[in-house]
Parts: sequence; C-alpha cells; structure tokens
Amino acid sequence: MMYKNIEWAKLAQYCDWINLMSYDFHGPFKGINDYDTVTGFNAALYYDPANKEANKTVNLNFNVNSAVQTLLIEGIPKSKINVGLPFYGRGYAGVEGNATNNGLYADYSSVPG
Repeated sequence: MMYKNIEWAKLAQYCDWINLMSYDFHGPFKGINDYDTVTGFNAALYYDPANKEANKTVNLNFNVNSAVQTLLIEGIPKSKINVGLPFYGRGYAGVEGNATNNGLYADYSSVPG
C-alpha cells in the first residue's frame, strides 16, 4: 500500500488521533484504475469473497477492517484511530443486474448522468 513508507509508530506519538479515510474503496472509477471494473460497496466493512473483481489482492485490502488492522500492526494505538464514514453514495449506470445480487459486483458501463 501507499502508506508503507510512513513510520506510523513514530508519528503516533505526536498525534492525538489519526483520521482514517474509510470510503471510496470502490466506486464507478472504471478507466481511472484497473480494479473497479464491477459495482461494489463504497465503504465495505470487510472483504466479501463474493466480489468477482479481477484484482483480488486489492479487494482483500480495500475495506475498513483491513485498513484499521494495518494501522494497528504498524503501532497505532486503538484509541487514536478515528474511522471516517461516508454520508453520500456512489452510483453506477448500465448495470447488468440479476435477481440474485440486485446488481452488486456486476459489470457497469458508466456513471449516472
């Protein structure tokens, strides 16, 4: 991940808290990156093995639990982690839905107009 070059344990001693951006893990970003090729949760709490995304390595880590666990492993005390929550949603257009998952983890063509 991008934050591997930060010395978190040293940083934590100077901070009252660490704000963790725990949203935009997935969205209608097709063409911007190589892993958001299907619909998904904006702020997934855990990894969902039902996600058929091609890049499973990214999806294993793109969730709130994984981000928090990484900070804990890096030495950030639990009391200093502040998890941010989104108060908005993301939309997809041209979703190939079905009765089983109502369009979750389905291919899409664009963003709503």
